Amino acid sequence: MGTFAAAGARVLLAGCGVYSAESGLEDVAAVTASVRDLGQTLVERCGLGEADLRMVLDPQEPGELGRAVAEEIGRRAGVLWFHYVGHGLVSPSGQLHLATGRTRTEPGWLAHTALPYASVRDSLLLSSAGALVVTLDCCFSGHAVGFLGPGPEGLEADLAQIDGGFVLAAAAREELALAPRNAVHTAFTGELIRLLRQGDRQAGPQLTLLGAARSLQRTLGEQGFPVPRQRTSGRAGDMVLCANPAYRPPTDSGSADEAQDPEDTGADAVCPYPGLVAFDPEQAAWFFGRGKSLDRLTAQLAQRMDTPEPLVVIGPSGAGKSSLLGAGLIPALGRGDAGLPGSATWPYVRFSPTGRPVAALAAALARLGAGENAEDITAVLSAQPERTGEFVEKVLKARAGGHSTGRTRLVMIVDQFEEVFALCGDRTQRQTFIVALSTVAKGVSGTGGALVVLGVRADFYAECLARPELEQALGQAVVVGPMTQTGLAEAITAPADLCGLKLQSGLVEVMLRDLGVTTEEGLGEEKGDEREAADAGVLPLLAHALRAVWERREGKTLTLAGYRAAGGIHGAIAATADACYGALETEGLQELAQTLLLRLIQVTDKTETRRRMRPADLLVDLPLPDATVVLDALTKARLITRDTDAVEIAHEILIRAWPRLRTWVEDDRAGLLIRQRLAAAARLWQDAGRKESELRQQTVLLREEVAWAARSPAHLRPTAVEQDFLNASMTLDRRRARTRRALAVGGSLLLVLALVAGLLALQRSQALAANRRQAAARDIAARADTLRQFDPQTAMLLNIAAWKTAQVPETRSGLLTASVQQDQDTLSLPDLSDPQVVLSGDGQVVMAVNGDGTAYVWDVAAKKLTHRFDVFDAATHPASGAAVISFNGRVTAVQSGEGVRLWDIDRGRQMHRQTVGDQDSTPLSLDASGRLLALNSGHHVEVWDTVAHRRLLRTPGPATTAELSRDSHLALCDSNDQPAALELWDIRTQRSVSRSLTSSVVCDEGSLHFSPDGKVLAAAVFTSGTSAGQFMLWSAETGRAGGLFSAFHVLGPGFPFSISVAFSPDGTRLAVSDDQAIELSSVSGPDRPYLLTSEDADFMAFAPDGHTLRFLRGINAGLAVRSINMDTGAGHAFSTAAGASVISANGQVVAVESPEGRRNKVRIIDPSTGRETGQALATQPGSAAASGNPGPTPMALSADGRLLLVADPAAATAAVWDTQTRRRESQLVFSAPFTSRPPPFGGTNLLLSADGTVATAALGDGTTVQALQVNTGAVIRTIRNVAGRLLALSADGRLLVTNAGEVIDVPSGRIRRVVLARYGAATQAAFSPDGSLLAATDYAGGLALWNGAATKRLTYLDGGNAYSYGNGMLAPGGRLAFSSDGRQLAAQQSLTPKATLWDTRTFRSLGAPLPLYPQLAVSGLAFDTGGRNLRVVGADDNISWDQSATRQGIFLVQTPLAPDVLVTTLCKRVGHDLTRAEWALYIQDLPYRHVCT
Repeated sequence: MGTFAAAGARVLLAGCGVYSAESGLEDVAAVTASVRDLGQTLVERCGLGEADLRMVLDPQEPGELGRAVAEEIGRRAGVLWFHYVGHGLVSPSGQLHLATGRTRTEPGWLAHTALPYASVRDSLLLSSAGALVVTLDCCFSGHAVGFLGPGPEGLEADLAQIDGGFVLAAAAREELALAPRNAVHTAFTGELIRLLRQGDRQAGPQLTLLGAARSLQRTLGEQGFPVPRQRTSGRAGDMVLCANPAYRPPTDSGSADEAQDPEDTGADAVCPYPGLVAFDPEQAAWFFGRGKSLDRLTAQLAQRMDTPEPLVVIGPSGAGKSSLLGAGLIPALGRGDAGLPGSATWPYVRFSPTGRPVAALAAALARLGAGENAEDITAVLSAQPERTGEFVEKVLKARAGGHSTGRTRLVMIVDQFEEVFALCGDRTQRQTFIVALSTVAKGVSGTGGALVVLGVRADFYAECLARPELEQALGQAVVVGPMTQTGLAEAITAPADLCGLKLQSGLVEVMLRDLGVTTEEGLGEEKGDEREAADAGVLPLLAHALRAVWERREGKTLTLAGYRAAGGIHGAIAATADACYGALETEGLQELAQTLLLRLIQVTDKTETRRRMRPADLLVDLPLPDATVVLDALTKARLITRDTDAVEIAHEILIRAWPRLRTWVEDDRAGLLIRQRLAAAARLWQDAGRKESELRQQTVLLREEVAWAARSPAHLRPTAVEQDFLNASMTLDRRRARTRRALAVGGSLLLVLALVAGLLALQRSQALAANRRQAAARDIAARADTLRQFDPQTAMLLNIAAWKTAQVPETRSGLLTASVQQDQDTLSLPDLSDPQVVLSGDGQVVMAVNGDGTAYVWDVAAKKLTHRFDVFDAATHPASGAAVISFNGRVTAVQSGEGVRLWDIDRGRQMHRQTVGDQDSTPLSLDASGRLLALNSGHHVEVWDTVAHRRLLRTPGPATTAELSRDSHLALCDSNDQPAALELWDIRTQRSVSRSLTSSVVCDEGSLHFSPDGKVLAAAVFTSGTSAGQFMLWSAETGRAGGLFSAFHVLGPGFPFSISVAFSPDGTRLAVSDDQAIELSSVSGPDRPYLLTSEDADFMAFAPDGHTLRFLRGINAGLAVRSINMDTGAGHAFSTAAGASVISANGQVVAVESPEGRRNKVRIIDPSTGRETGQALATQPGSAAASGNPGPTPMALSADGRLLLVADPAAATAAVWDTQTRRRESQLVFSAPFTSRPPPFGGTNLLLSADGTVATAALGDGTTVQALQVNTGAVIRTIRNVAGRLLALSADGRLLVTNAGEVIDVPSGRIRRVVLARYGAATQAAFSPDGSLLAATDYAGGLALWNGAATKRLTYLDGGNAYSYGNGMLAPGGRLAFSSDGRQLAAQQSLTPKATLWDTRTFRSLGAPLPLYPQLAVSGLAFDTGGRNLRVVGADDNISWDQSATRQGIFLVQTPLAPDVLVTTLCKRVGHDLTRAEWALYIQDLPYRHVCT
């Protein structure tokens, strides 16, 4: 039936491994890797096009999976293959159902929450595909065998009625399919992947569908797994999937002839020689002659497990690097033959950089499942290449089901790495790509997440050597040199033997001779083994010649006559190319061939290389369909290769080996260089919007290009864009020439003209200097981004330097990012063997006790190792090493196996001869002075005076966590009981203050902490009946509780992952950490806790300055002490009584309404201080007052904050107040009461225009909107049948927008509808102050920008989360605010306490998102005058409307945005300037200057 790929196949792979809690189904972690690896295998081994593969992972609803099937049957395909991995369930009627994420197994639910296989079958039977393939890897999948599945009586669904149907089920009708625990793949799909990659020695040379089924039945049965069931009709089972890599022909010639039909010489015969194209993994069975090179390569790769550097594979063009990587290394990994345990199941990816290397890397990671789409990954990597490791870690963890990845690696093969230098002209992008690869080679969190292999052409060695990141890797490169005589002979004969082909006697010797290898000593002899070919780059010539001979074979024999007819080694390529060129019937077609080939070549003064292009770019301005005909002819002759998104010459050897093409290049190399220069300049001009500043400025170059264009041959003729560029440049040059001539007229004006010319020259010089400064500033900002995680302080200083160099959007964005950057410093510690790591209470010292008994001590602030000494004998006491450290970091207590020893850290000496406790004792805590020691002695906790060597206290029970206070109190708990009881003891009296302060304490290392004065104890406690907990305070003297606060989250049925707590030096603030975040709380003040960072900490300590919090991360991998600045959280927060609030558009006035008795009162707040100004405004009580809870009423402020509207819904009125005089100016009377329907998210029932002239309100049932003149109370218009709720009113009050996308012209009442938001109804909208822009958000977090008339959508600033929205997980976009000039837009992020700033001119975000108050339900955002601050107002979402006014409620948060303030703040944070050495390292192009003085 032919081959799978040749038949035009499409494949839909579906899998569900994650199920909701109510489903009752167990998660199957192996599903994700099974689906992705099968897809990759079908592409690489079976020749499936990537565009023809679709994967659906973890569908939540049956409709999602069903729609995917329905969409596929509508596509044109010769073969349609559906594969499902997951749970299979059978209904009471015996029908098979495929489970999805929300499938429920209770009676009556299955039919509505899982996809019936019958519906899949019915859809597939409607497909126009010539063959249907169904493979089911699920329990009870045998129900699908016999038909495409059992159908209703009389339905013509039997496979016998379909010419080409194949069903393969992993298990019988009543049998379970298996996913071995901790395995990467399910049993059935994993064995199918192994079969396609490694083959079956008992099968023939080709793997067919039927043959694959038989192999799986045998191998799975032998392993004790269920035996798959299959059914086929027609010739579907004969379809060839791929070559069998494990096939070896019989040794006798007779059997070999029987292995294949001797008459089979038609189109279905397989050629084992690829020609100019490199060997791919699917051709691994035919790849021979590089065994020793492969051994060297795999040995070096195994070393990279412990040496975190890229592995460089280097060799001349044509040496076979790509084939060695594709058909050698990748299959070796798949077979587990690479000397890397477990590599058979490791993911891998192979790609070439192209001219956009960062995008190519992002696309490769996206294919592995690292992100939703490649564009998002590209954006992240372009800004922060060091985050590449995060995407690699995401891939590995997904394959491991979210568990630890251990020593699993992603193998990343970057073939044709030289394209980074040859095709990518963007130096910044080139640097970003190399940094990304270097970073990911060094590992994820220091453990090594990827093995990076770079295939490089030898003539680009110097360019690679110039990159510091590659210098060390080049010193250990694997060199691919010439093949030995034996290797060449094997490359000729072995593939032929494998396919049952014969070689005429003497053919091998003739080919070797033509390659420059003499054979007098015979093939295979030891001496002959060491003979090398004369040229390492002849392998493409050999491969093409062999393919040409195969095409001229006689039966199954490759002959000398065919070799000579093909042109021999050195003439075969030319013969093929000339034949293709000559077959083009007209000179026009031949000229098009010359044009296409020259466009695909990149030349320099001396060399040339291939250039990969998109098909559309290659064919631009060429006549169609003639150009397409020529492209097809070149592809059929295998002179070029192409896929859906790229075209390139098959190999550089074509340029050298085809005299005609070589002549084309050499005859007009100068013209080709001019054309390349012109094309690059024209492309930049076009991308910049055809700005005059991007036109050719140099007259000499312009005249050279114009002269060349006038005489250029047809095959090099400029494109339309290039010609436009030349014409525009000439027009500009003539205009300037006329100016120059005019300056020369009139002797009396010579001086003036000279001055004008000088001024023009000065302006041009200044413009060029400004351009250079801007480019340098952008480069500095980019460098800051790469350093931010590893050297935060230098990154901040570089952002300041960038801003002071040139004030462009990129440098302001960097300044804003630095301002919210919490990382103050990072101390990375070396990899140690099972270390015990402790941080001193003052955050100044970190100590690690290594498994070999050595203690290492670092000064955290100085970032240097200060002490190193031995604390126990690891050979004698290997289980020792538990350690604690005093508050000031001067004393440590370490378990030694003979007892606990105390050490003077500064001297590195033991403090006392005697040990404390016995050999089983472990230290729990040292007091601040280092004198008192608490230790666990097995069944008791003991407190010792280490100076007097006297035991002061012995408790009746054991503990695993304890804390000593400054005033001789001891708190302890035992983690063997979770939750546990918290005990508090007074050491002086040897009595317990309480044996159970609480019975639900979280007993975790670092979860108990005394305040600096020892009077307050803080501990984490579980909240009964919930999945969360809180921190609690007690008096150390009395044991009385001080209240609950600062909720944290727990994992599982009630055990937290990690809980830590630390008091500030003055005892007024408390930092708390769980497995999700670190928050800062005030112990006694009114402020609510706010988020410091969204990550967990293992130990925490405040630095003495009280503004820096230090904590340990990655104790088991990649040790580091992080320091974060606590002043960069959410700005300063103020609080008032609970209530509703609104802020004016200029950010100058906040109105807060709160209940006071049976009335609501409105207070006016100054946002700059958070204080109330003047008297409160008393609002009239409404009818709701009878209940004692009037509830919040609608309010609105004018843009300048002078006018305030306060509605009285029951009375259908709104009072107009002057906020400055506190006088009620008037009262607006509407024709009906305000609507009682609550406004939707972001909506309102009352709006006031920015100029304060028009008020609009939703009345009655909400479908009537009335607009009034504020100054007169007159009705402007009553608008009926309004479907949506009010969102925004333009500044002049003429245009009203609703959440249903209604745009209402207020004076006329006309309504038109637009799609304001992409996903569902709009959630929020805002007009810019001048009315020229309208912004709107939606329920997926999307953000659209329109013109002010809402007639044209300008862009989507944020595309939103379509996946979440499609699965019912709404993420509504938050509040919006424009700056006074409309150039900035602030948008509250969905579901997170952050706001993003956008530049409305460039449509780009400005800096990292700004943190808001974490518990704040935002009611308004506003820029203050001049946009120097962003002010946020909102209510504490934990406080309801009718709670006591003494509780915290309304919060005002101010975040500075002014660059001068940010610079001052950052310089103060860093505390020093850039040194000259740092400047020279990071800013080479500009003279040194101080950035913080």
